[in-house]
Amino acid sequence: MADKRLGKTVSDIPFSRLCELFEKLAEAKKDKKRKILERFRESFCPNNSDDHFQFYRLILPQFDRERAVYGLKEAALAEAITQALGIPNSSHAKKLKEWRSAGGKHAGNFSLIVEEVCQQVPGEDKGLALGEINAALDDLSKCELRTDKERVLRPLLVGLNPPQVKWLVSVIMKELKLGISEKAILYDFHKVTPRPSVTVRNNDHRDWEPESWRTGEPG
Repeated sequence: MADKRLGKTVSDIPFSRLCELFEKLAEAKKDKKRKILERFRESFCPNNSDDHFQFYRLILPQFDRERAVYGLKEAALAEAITQALGIPNSSHAKKLKEWRSAGGKHAGNFSLIVEEVCQQVPGEDKGLALGEINAALDDLSKCELRTDKERVLRPLLVGLNPPQVKWLVSVIMKELKLGISEKAILYDFHKVTPRPSVTVRNNDHRDWEPESWRTGEPG
């Protein structure tokens, strides 16, 4: 049964809860991951909610066809983040822009370098919900100018703590690296969503995943 304190819809779930799930999945042994995902869904996703897509589009961002590409690879995202944080010419900005050779144990891992930098100018957890994160990412995907992207990113960077920013960046980069197969996540998704499509918004049904993954349990 879903936790009633979290609101009536999946969109009401705090992003912090999703980040906790990401951490657990990333650290858990392979044979435990599906159960962790299932327990999260049963605990925090109301059964009568019609917006489960708001959760799964964040855990499988590479399959989200509702959003255009962000146009933000590491270099562009590093520039946007440092500008949004107001530290464009600082040593922290240099470390982020030179993330491949930044030194330290996280060199070469962009999202972890972002977390390190944000710890120097940390935002605070303002309890942003999945619906708010998804709305911001929708806006981000529509931005063409760098300044517009910075405008969208700024309230996220100051409204999330550093570990949450790390996972947000991983979603934007579409590189969560949770160690659980896409097929297993889609199988869980189909437990709460009619096949073969998903209601996205305003009763607009869109096919979401490859034909070969629509039936059967994950291997």
